[in-house]
Amino acid sequence: MSEQPRLLRLEGDVTLRTVKSHQAALRDLLATGGPVTLEASGVQSCDIAGLQLLLSASQTAAAAGTTLSLAAAADGPIARTLRESGLLAADGTSSSPLIDTWSFTSEAA
Repeated sequence: MSEQPRLLRLEGDVTLRTVKSHQAALRDLLATGGPVTLEASGVQSCDIAGLQLLLSASQTAAAAGTTLSLAAAADGPIARTLRESGLLAADGTSSSPLIDTWSFTSEAA
């Protein structure tokens, strides 16, 4: 039986100005071990610093032998920043294995 993922809701801005507060929450949750799901339907904006934080958290989870999943809107700020950075194609294909466990839907789960 697989372990239930712990849920963290991201809301507001995930940007250079707010990355420290999100970083602390992610670090604490990842330190407890096991899979983590980020529910990001409440994210209003995301810049490259926010994206770097999310990618780093995915890398940290992978190094610990677990997963970090993210659920966000396909037309939302996280997906938009990923497309602008070249990490996510318009058809939803990722160019990084770090985001293979992220899902982008018409509405975040």
